[in-house]
Amino acid sequence: MGQALNKAHAQFLEANLFHLAKQAKRVPLDVENKKNETEPTLSEADRADMQVFLAHMLAMLPVLGVHAFEQPPQAPAPIAPELIC
Repeated sequence: MGQALNKAHAQFLEANLFHLAKQAKRVPLDVENKKNETEPTLSEADRADMQVFLAHMLAMLPVLGVHAFEQPPQAPAPIAPELIC
């Protein structure tokens, strides 16, 4: 990405982070944040840049102790006992 982030880029990141936090259900979300659910219109190139930027953010956040966007671990499916006659 050769240029600085603008307002539309920040809104794109905010909308995607809100969606990920909502899916993860790790933190309570305010009703006020619902206005941030819609993504702004970006060019295809800007959208691709922001998706890469978001992926880098999501890779760094757990290192900083932020786990709000991670999906909780799935419980293993119970193993049915093997019945032998």
